[in-house]
Amino acid sequence: LPLVLLPTVAVLGFFAWGSCGFNTSAGQTLQVISDQGLLRKMQEGIGCEEACRAAAGQVVTVLRFSASWDYVVVRLPSGVELDLAPEALGLWCGPGWQVGGLVAAAMSCGCLVICGPIVALLVMSYQRLRRELQANLQDGHAEVYHMVLSGRAAQHFSTMVYGPGGTRRAKIFMLFPFLDFGSPFVIYICIVFIPDARLALCIAAASMIASVLLVRIGLCLYCVIRYARRASPEQTAEISICAFPRNQRPKVCIIYDQQMLVCFNIGDLPAVLPANTISMTVVSFLARTQLISCHEVRGDDASPIVGWNLKVAYCVWAENKWVTHWKSFPVDPARLHELQRWLTQHRDLFRFQGVAVRSAEVIINPRQVRQPLQVANDIEEGLPEALTQTRVFTLSHCLAQNSGRLRLVLLSLAGEEYSLEATSADPVADLCFRAATLLEKQGRQVKIVLPNGQTLDSLDPKMPLQEALKEFLDSPFEGSMQLPPDDGLRTGASKRMFMWE
Repeated sequence: LPLVLLPTVAVLGFFAWGSCGFNTSAGQTLQVISDQGLLRKMQEGIGCEEACRAAAGQVVTVLRFSASWDYVVVRLPSGVELDLAPEALGLWCGPGWQVGGLVAAAMSCGCLVICGPIVALLVMSYQRLRRELQANLQDGHAEVYHMVLSGRAAQHFSTMVYGPGGTRRAKIFMLFPFLDFGSPFVIYICIVFIPDARLALCIAAASMIASVLLVRIGLCLYCVIRYARRASPEQTAEISICAFPRNQRPKVCIIYDQQMLVCFNIGDLPAVLPANTISMTVVSFLARTQLISCHEVRGDDASPIVGWNLKVAYCVWAENKWVTHWKSFPVDPARLHELQRWLTQHRDLFRFQGVAVRSAEVIINPRQVRQPLQVANDIEEGLPEALTQTRVFTLSHCLAQNSGRLRLVLLSLAGEEYSLEATSADPVADLCFRAATLLEKQGRQVKIVLPNGQTLDSLDPKMPLQEALKEFLDSPFEGSMQLPPDDGLRTGASKRMFMWE
């Protein structure tokens, strides 16, 4: 946004500098506007008597300008002298706009000269790092975990971060309206003490307000676009978690939705970063990673778990101190346990802190992320009991309904019957997500065993259900389905039905 805004401001500033200004001198003749009503409106701050109204449409001679350029002294053909507003003579943008345009253009060009090389350097560094990571991946010198997210998992994460009331949208309007109107208030104080420069200062204040509001609007549009891209549950997404332990300086890379986070892993962060640790000027150092549960009611740890995130804490050495930043990535509940085991095996590479089911277990203190990492035994002992357990279901029947809908009848080891509904075009990942979030509320792993002995999560997660379950489809099922109660369970019977629209 700044790279687009700055050149635009520079062009408009140079245009105002070249086009505005009262390029007239004493003795020149100008014509007064002929509309008396508009003339009286322009003369409200100066006054418009009978002679002023009679001057409408006449050609007058310029005598002089006021010291503050608020009005022009002219002489009528009858010899009467009048004070007229510059706008009444067709002088719409005066010296204040000319000076303000030149200042705005100079500041924009200065910012481009300063920021342009920095942005170019960052882009070049990013491209060089991207090529290095691709080379390491091709050579097999990396530990990679690749996850296909169901559309509903991506939708949940997008809603939580970019949707209405999301964390990213909430940050956009931080310090509003103090940041937007605080600086212009300071300029207003300056206007009181420097009245001769009030027009230029007013232009500067308006520019500040417009710039801050434009940045906020731009960030809002960015959140809306990111939210719309992942708002459909039929889509799937991919996330790759990589580590490069064989490099001279080990790196960790997480790629999701065309975004890439790269952090260096130097172990426990020292109190002071040694000189020449890394040659790059802007570097992120990995501090912690942790799996975080998302409850149905935010802040209520007793409510059901509806999603999971991978939270990454990384630090940047700035102004002789550590500055901690946080970034979250989505995790499909159907793949949670597999990812948790993989991160535990590579805990030193990713500085894995374990799983947080309750809000009190989430690492939020910047000092805490810089403490020595827990040993592996502590992480395993602190693992919630539910995450060590697995619920197994077998596919009893797969019935084809009208309009391409499928009804899957599942049996638990306890003999309870569950009924799930989906469409034939839904991917396997979507059904795995539904089973993990609706059949289990405490975070236990859910496995669905097919009649051929395979588990549902072992199939291609992008494969449509019609193709994945074609061997097990029974004859078309006719008849209407009764809607379940609000909690999704059919009370008073052993059958339980879950439905989605």
